[in-house]
Amino acid sequence: DSIPYEFYCNLPPNWNHYIINMFNTILQVENTPSDWSLVNLKMLHKRGNTLDPANYRGIALLNTLPKIFSTILLNRLSNWVEDKQIMPEEQNGFRANRGCQDNLFILSSLIGVKLMRNEPLFGIFVDLNRAFDTINHDLLYRKLMRIGIGTKMVNIIKSQYDKAKLRVFTNCGYTDDVKVTSGVLQGEPLSPLLFNIFLSDIADFFRSKGASTVKLDNDNNILLLCYADDLVIFANSIIDVRDKLSLLDEYCSLNHLCINTSKTKVMFFSKNLRPKKFINVKLNKIPIERVNSIKYLGVPFASSGKYFLASKFFISKGRMASGAVRNSLGKLRAGCHKPRLKLLDSIIKSTLLHSSEIWAYRYATDLEPVQLQFLKYVYNLPKNCPNYLVRLECGVASLKIHIIKAMLNLLIKILEMPSRRLPSILFNLLYKLDNDSKNYNLTYNWVSQLKYELQTIGHVDKFLSREPTYIKNELNNIITKLSNNCLSNDIESVFNSRYNCVYRNLSSLGIGEDYLNFNYNIKKIRIIIQLRLANLSKFTLYYNNNKYEFDDSNICIICNMMKPDSLLHFLFECSTLNPFRANLSIDSDVEKSLYDRYQQLMTINSTINIECIYTFISQAVRCRSFILNEW
Repeated sequence: DSIPYEFYCNLPPNWNHYIINMFNTILQVENTPSDWSLVNLKMLHKRGNTLDPANYRGIALLNTLPKIFSTILLNRLSNWVEDKQIMPEEQNGFRANRGCQDNLFILSSLIGVKLMRNEPLFGIFVDLNRAFDTINHDLLYRKLMRIGIGTKMVNIIKSQYDKAKLRVFTNCGYTDDVKVTSGVLQGEPLSPLLFNIFLSDIADFFRSKGASTVKLDNDNNILLLCYADDLVIFANSIIDVRDKLSLLDEYCSLNHLCINTSKTKVMFFSKNLRPKKFINVKLNKIPIERVNSIKYLGVPFASSGKYFLASKFFISKGRMASGAVRNSLGKLRAGCHKPRLKLLDSIIKSTLLHSSEIWAYRYATDLEPVQLQFLKYVYNLPKNCPNYLVRLECGVASLKIHIIKAMLNLLIKILEMPSRRLPSILFNLLYKLDNDSKNYNLTYNWVSQLKYELQTIGHVDKFLSREPTYIKNELNNIITKLSNNCLSNDIESVFNSRYNCVYRNLSSLGIGEDYLNFNYNIKKIRIIIQLRLANLSKFTLYYNNNKYEFDDSNICIICNMMKPDSLLHFLFECSTLNPFRANLSIDSDVEKSLYDRYQQLMTINSTINIECIYTFISQAVRCRSFILNEW
C-alpha cells in the first residue's frame, strides 16, 4: 500500500481508536481481510545462472497495517511462549535477548571442553533445503494447538494463510497472483516465531527415540543446537553419527522437511592434525561428506578447535571492505582525521571483528595490520613504517582492546543469564577447567584467555567475583587500564626505536596529533605525517604520485658539501636548496643539531606551519629531481 509507518505513528488519537476497533473486530470474528495476505515479491539475483529461479532472493513487501497487527500478535505470543518455556534451550534464533553470539559461544566452548578433556566430539552440520518455504500449514496448525495456543489465535493465523497469495514484480509489471500452499510468509513479523514453534519439537523427538546426548557434567548434557534452520547435531562416535542421521531423516519425513545432503557435513573435532579414518556415513544411501572446516553462522570453525582459518577469512573480508572505500577516501582534498577514523571503525567492526569475542583473542596481532594498512594508504605512509608509530600518531587503539572489550561484554551477558542457559553452563565448565589446571590454556579455554588479560592489569579479582553488576560498573576502568597497558608498550617501542630517534620528543604519545584534525588539504597533511614518521636513515617521500628516495649511505650529488644524502641534509643543509628555505620557521642557529632543528620544524601548531613545509617540499623535490635527471 506504500503507506509509511510514520503515517500511523502520527495519527491523531481518534484515528488510533478506529484502528484499535478494527483490530478487535478481526480478533472477534477470527477473519482477516484478503488484502492482508497479498505479498509482492521483488527478486534480487544472488549469483549464478540468471535463468535459474533458485539463484534469486525474494524481498517480500506487505501492506503496513497487517504488519502492525501481526506485530501485536507476535508480542503477545512470544511472551507466552517464553513464559511457558515452550521453546527449547537449544534454539536461539529469532528470540529476545538471544542471537548468533549465544550459539557461537556454545559451539566454541563445547569444542574447547571436549578437546581439553580429550573426549570425542562429532558435529553434524545440517542444511535443510528451503526450510522456511516448505513448512506444511496443516501440520503447523496442529503443532500450535498441541503446545496450548488458543483456537482464536490459530484461526486468525489460519485465515491469513488460507488467503495468502503472492505476485512477482518483473520488468513487465506484476505477474498473476499465485496461491501460497506451503511455507511461512516472507516479510510477515509472525513468521520467524511460527517457524521456531514448528521446529521446537526436534530435540524431544530425538530424546523420545533414545538418542544419546553429549555429556557436559553430571547434571547437564547437550544434543543439538539450533539457530532458526541452522542445525548442528552432536554425537559421541561415528556410530552415533549414523544413528542420529537416521533419526534426522525420520523427523524430516514426518514433518515434510527436506535435507540437502550435498550441503550437510560431518566434522570430527580433534587436536591431532592427522585425519582419523572412520567408516563412511550415508543418508538415504547418499554419502555425507566429512570435512575439516565449516562456516557456521558466518564464522569458520576448524576440526582442530583453533581459529587460524577464521582469522584468515576475516582478514580477507576486512581488507576487501577497507580497500573498497580507501580509494575514494584517498581522493578527498580536505576533511579532518576523525571522520576517517569513524569510517575505519565501522569497517573494522562490521567485517574484521565480526564475532571477535569468540575467536579473535589469539589472533589480535595478525588482525592489527588491517586497520594500520588502511591508515598507511590514506596518508601515503610506507609499508615498513612501524605500527606503534602509526597508532600513536593517529590516536588509534590496538584491536586487542576492541576484542577484550567485546569479551567482557559477553562475560557480563553470560553472568546475567539464568543458570539453566547453555552459555552459562558451558562458562561454568570452562571456569572449573581453568581452576583445575596449573596453567592457563590460552588455546581452548575462553575463560583462561580473559582471566590472563585481567591478571596482567591486576583486575583478576573482578573476574573471579563473577558478579555482573560489579564487572559492569568497573568495565570502563578495566578497558582504560588495558588501553594504558597497550599504550605503554607502544611508548616503550618508541623509546627503543632506531627508526626515528626524534619521534619521542615530537609525539603527544597516545592521544593522536592535533594537526590531523585540521580541516585542511589532505595532500599537505600527508607530507607532514610522512616527514614526522620518517626513517631518518633511509626514507622514501611520496608526493604527486612520485617517490623521492633519501639514503644516508650515499653522498648528496646535487651540492658540493660531500654530506650524506639523508632527509635531514635535504631539509636543513643542502646548499642547492637554500633559496627555498626562506619561509621555513626554523632556528638559524648553526650550533643546533640537525635533530633539534628537525624537532622544531616538525612541531606543528597551525596550518601556517603546514603550508610553509609543503611549499618548501614541493619546490625542493622538483629542483632535486631536475638536477638528478640532468645529471
